[in-house]
Amino acid sequence: MIITTQQAVEIFGVTKKTLSLWVKKGMPKYKHGQYDANLVVRWWADNIYRAEDDNEGVVDAKEKYWQAKARNETVKADLAEEKVMPVEDFKKAWSWRVSEIFGGVLSWSMRLSPLLVGKTDKEIQSIVYSEAWSLCDKFSRAGKFTPAVKIPVKKPVKKPRRKKK
Repeated sequence: MIITTQQAVEIFGVTKKTLSLWVKKGMPKYKHGQYDANLVVRWWADNIYRAEDDNEGVVDAKEKYWQAKARNETVKADLAEEKVMPVEDFKKAWSWRVSEIFGGVLSWSMRLSPLLVGKTDKEIQSIVYSEAWSLCDKFSRAGKFTPAVKIPVKKPVKKPRRKKK
């Protein structure tokens, strides 16, 4: 039998907020605002109802179990919505980026040597700066675990013109 939220509140003698908390703890829902009475009563008997002769340890164990189950479902939802990611994926992605930087820096001696022959100090600085900038740009690129962020560019303040005398 399918019952409404209002009927469930009246049957169990609780508020709508309490019913909502029960749903978060794992109480089965038929669909928005509706519940399967048989499943809800079974869930309530297993998780909420506490008879006088209930062993306190069993009650605590049930409470911990349902809290862990609710936490696990929250983590699954966060993973599905890509709010969080597995630690191993993060480690792999950043290990890859760090190895790119090491490879880039360590290859400078071979890559830059021919480019710097016969150049002036100013030209050498420009070439090295360009290589460093390219490597930094590659490292900081947007990716699955590094979202693109637009950095606001401040416009230079114009100085007021002096009046000619």
